[in-house]
Amino acid sequence: MKEQLKFVQILRGFAAIAVVVYFLDSITLVYFRYSLFHFNYGYLAINFFFSLSGFIITYVHLKEIQHSRSVRKFILKRFVRVYPLYWLVLLFTIGLESPEFKEKPSLLSAINPTTTEGWIIIIKNIILYPLPDSQMPLGIAWGLPYAIIFYILFALCIKLGWKATKYIFTGWLLLILLYSFHIFSGSLLLVQTVLSPMNIQILTGCLAGYFFTKNSFRIKTSVFIYLIVSIAMLTIAFIYWKGSDNRNLLFTTMVGITSSLIIFYTVSLDRDKLSKNLGSSFLVLIGDSSYSIFLTHILFIPYICIALNKVLNVPVIPVLLKSILIILVLLLTIVAGVITHLIIERPVLNFLRKKLRLKRQKKSWI
Repeated sequence: MKEQLKFVQILRGFAAIAVVVYFLDSITLVYFRYSLFHFNYGYLAINFFFSLSGFIITYVHLKEIQHSRSVRKFILKRFVRVYPLYWLVLLFTIGLESPEFKEKPSLLSAINPTTTEGWIIIIKNIILYPLPDSQMPLGIAWGLPYAIIFYILFALCIKLGWKATKYIFTGWLLLILLYSFHIFSGSLLLVQTVLSPMNIQILTGCLAGYFFTKNSFRIKTSVFIYLIVSIAMLTIAFIYWKGSDNRNLLFTTMVGITSSLIIFYTVSLDRDKLSKNLGSSFLVLIGDSSYSIFLTHILFIPYICIALNKVLNVPVIPVLLKSILIILVLLLTIVAGVITHLIIERPVLNFLRKKLRLKRQKKSWI
């Protein structure tokens, strides 16, 4: 059983907070007519999660591929990790008709349960089949279908073994490259998702996880700084030149390499046991709660803003007070996500793991 890497958990927490800050500005602009952070690159945190997912799954489950372990257990572990909380938040989002519905006027008609087409879209939302944003009540979950596709491929690798794995992932990479260079095309959203250049970020994370597990090499701090600064500068230059387009192979590759380098260097620090002295328990808790924070923030932020507006009940709010309120909204949103993890996500996970006989030690990724 793999030991928990504290620094990686902390990175997960920071990435989740970056996503919250990114969406916070657009929502507070509606409710307070003011945005504080002007953080325009929070979407990169979602890209970071792609690489992190590739790393963690490879780090934890590589031996299952090499020794033909149970595919059933892998699938069940992934299922209980992703779906129960997602379903709960999805249900609340639809039931409360959250403010996100106002930004998608066609959403209620799209998921109309009185029509066959509406039921098909509802089922697709439930199973996390790739859908356009206009048909997703929980739009923040747009990245989860990529993870599900990756899990399916990884399960296939566990079933077929290590030799087949090399061909499966090489073939996947080759198809992504051919699709990116328009050698062939596909109109189905499922095909576009499977062959999206964003999957390169998952693959770079897998590569980092493989090298770390094998302890193939280490990166010196000076080399890491040089590499990360160089690639980050190239990425920033590309963004200013072409913009941040997740359909662009070069952009997604540079972001994936940057994310994976950060992850690889960070886990090396964990291997050196530095996290024992530097890994804050509070930051690790936020990292443990990152999935809850990620899924629920889009639901909590609007209602916290509405509640604060009602409590103040004044026609004009001074700018300084608006700044304080936005920081308060950020903190309350993070706290709400952590509480969701502690009282809902974690108990549900533990219950399902016990019922499905998925053994879990105290310190574990799964």
